[in-house]
Amino acid sequence: MRSAQKILFAMAAAAALRLTAAPRLEIDPGQFDFGTVPDDTRQHHVFTLRNGGDANLVIGQVRPECAACTRTRLERNVIPPGESAALEVMFDPDGFEGPVHKLTEIESNDAGRPRQLLAIAARVAVNFAKSPRQIIFPAAGAGGAPPVAMRIVPRQKLSAPLSVVESDCDRFSGEVTADGDAFVLRVRMVGPSGPAGTQGILRVRSAAAGDPVCAVRVLALSPQALGVIPLALSFNGGGAPQQRVVLVRQTGGCPVSLLDAVPPSTNFACEIYPEPGGANYRVYVSSRGALSAADAGNLVLRTADTNAPEIPVRISIRDSTSP
Repeated sequence: MRSAQKILFAMAAAAALRLTAAPRLEIDPGQFDFGTVPDDTRQHHVFTLRNGGDANLVIGQVRPECAACTRTRLERNVIPPGESAALEVMFDPDGFEGPVHKLTEIESNDAGRPRQLLAIAARVAVNFAKSPRQIIFPAAGAGGAPPVAMRIVPRQKLSAPLSVVESDCDRFSGEVTADGDAFVLRVRMVGPSGPAGTQGILRVRSAAAGDPVCAVRVLALSPQALGVIPLALSFNGGGAPQQRVVLVRQTGGCPVSLLDAVPPSTNFACEIYPEPGGANYRVYVSSRGALSAADAGNLVLRTADTNAPEIPVRISIRDSTSP
């Protein structure tokens, strides 16, 4: 009789454990300081997400506070008990100076703390003072737009004068000339603004290998009421969870609503978040299954703009076997 009672007690205890089994998200470390970094060099750090519970931990959305300067890459979104997954955080310090603190929110099925924050910090050292801080072309027709100039002042002595301008976009070109202790960069845009705007980065450098490089962001505004950055998204093939962010900005005189975001396949999920003030938007595009070339296509942003009711954003899938 006692043996039967022990068995029943053990079964009841096991059932109670199963009922109370729960995941627990532990972030190691919860914050990271990059220290002093130059403003033209992207920074990377890998956080460890550990499941300290006794049920599968499912990571939902990973949302950086600053979608323009912070990107994330999660190794996997389902973490068994006692196991871990790497979360890489990439920070672009361009445009910042001095102390910077940014938060990233992580959603999970941890019932005790369904939303947790991790923090990154840095002290950004600016090698060049730029005026203006970036080049912006207004919306332009077939005739293009007039050149835009930027004044660049080195914060440290260069071994050689700035003389080389390299562009990652064939729509923009530039030339740099000396002006006393400073330099003047003149940027030209070829052709009209794209249907969803055009962006690029110019890198201005000297002929000396040890001198810092001045990175200059260039943006051509869209002739439509909403501008979209970036114009294309790239995902890696395979089943690893991924997330990208599309910024939707008002470029016309009157605010226009973003109505919907339709992905090219059911292996993507889209969430629209209005930014404070309600005029601009962030669209979070997340993978929700194994991606292949068949999932490539256009993410369609549906708007209230009668001149451009649909704005396509190209999604490409990178072969997971590629180096």
